[in-house]
Amino acid sequence: MVAMHALRSWKLRTWACIAMGVLALTGGVALWWHGTSWFSKGPIGVYCPEDRGAVMKLLKDDWYWLVSEGAIDFSPDYMLDHHAATYHYADNTLSIAMYRTPEDKVAGFVTYHPLEGHRGRIQFLVVAKEFRKKGYARNLMQYAINHLKKQGMCFIEIAVRSSNTPAFNLYKNFGFKEIWSTPDGFLGMSKSLCSGAQQNASPAPVDF
Repeated sequence: MVAMHALRSWKLRTWACIAMGVLALTGGVALWWHGTSWFSKGPIGVYCPEDRGAVMKLLKDDWYWLVSEGAIDFSPDYMLDHHAATYHYADNTLSIAMYRTPEDKVAGFVTYHPLEGHRGRIQFLVVAKEFRKKGYARNLMQYAINHLKKQGMCFIEIAVRSSNTPAFNLYKNFGFKEIWSTPDGFLGMSKSLCSGAQQNASPAPVDF
């Protein structure tokens, strides 16, 4: 019964996303779904407007861990409305991938986007408390890395609070190394994807 409900919910979500894409295209707007398939049946797939409430709640619950006190240019509403990391980035440059359980519940999400110079950034990696320690964060991280690599990125950057030990250890296990820090307790980390590539430590963090 649960499986049938999840399948029905997936079908409704899929067709809703397709309908929105068709409406956008017929209206003369090119809508980019950020590398995820409308027909993806896996646990990680495309963000849809109906996911907005879940994303907003996850951001609110973990705001302290995710957003710097100095990030005055970041707005969750703007991010979701424009698919842009902050006001400083162009529309439709941010990829948003959702992790759903077999029961079609949102367990977490990851947002990521390209930067200049063959660099990419994972902006947010969030998993709800009740779904942690199940490997979901690792799966989301690998998904984002794979997509950024396909986009031609040679380096990936991510920020984490220095006191967020589980997240720091996860990133370290993926090969990220510390390259900067901020007075309010954030660490910047970077990972190389291209063999032989070298990157100098950034003197200042990217806006986050």
